[in-house]
Amino acid sequence: MLIGKCYDPARWDSYWHVEPCPFVMRRLELPDDVIFGTPRLIEAWWHALSAHPVAYLSHRATFMWQFLGRSNLVLPVWDWLDPASAYGHSPYFTPLVPLHDQLQPTLLFRPGLWLVLAVVVGACAWRARSTPAGAFALGVTASAIVYVMAFFALGVAADFRYAYWCVLATIAGAVAAVLARCESIPNRASADQRSLGSSPGSASTSRM
Repeated sequence: MLIGKCYDPARWDSYWHVEPCPFVMRRLELPDDVIFGTPRLIEAWWHALSAHPVAYLSHRATFMWQFLGRSNLVLPVWDWLDPASAYGHSPYFTPLVPLHDQLQPTLLFRPGLWLVLAVVVGACAWRARSTPAGAFALGVTASAIVYVMAFFALGVAADFRYAYWCVLATIAGAVAAVLARCESIPNRASADQRSLGSSPGSASTSRM
C-alpha cells in the first residue's frame, strides 16, 4: 500500500491527508518515537536512495513528467469550497470558476509548454545578447529553465503554481526579445548605409 495505492507522483501529502494513507505520518510523528523533522528522516532517505538508486530515479522521472506534461492543480479548490472561505462565495470570484474548469486541463496550464517557450525565447534572444533587452531576455529565460529543471531533484508537488516564475519569465523575456529585435533593425539599416557609403564604387564616384 505504501508504494501502491498511496503513492501519488503529483504530491507527497497523500501520506498525510488521503485515506487510508495517513498511517504513514502517524508513524513518523509517533510521540514516543518521532522521525519526521529529525535527522533520522534524512538518514532513512539516504539509506533508501543508496540501496535503490534506480527506483529513486524512476520516481523522480515520474514526478517530472507529472509536473511538466500532465494536468495538475491550478487553483486550491478546497479553499473556495470551504464554507469559511473568505473568497469562495464572492460574486467577483465565482464567475471565474467555470473558466478555471475549462482551462485547467488544457495545454495552457502545463509547465512543459512554458519550459519549451522559455527555450525558444532564449534561443531567439541569443544573437541580441549584447544589447540590454537581449541580455534581459536571455537572463530571465535561462533562469526559468534552470528553475523548472531543478524540480527534478527538489520538487515535492506538481501544482501549476510552482511554474509561475517560468510563465512570468517567458512572457517578460518574449517582450524583451521583440524589443531587441526591433532595435536591431534600424541599427542594421544604418550599418548597411555606412557600408554602401564607404564602398570603392562610391569613393571613385565622389572623386569624379
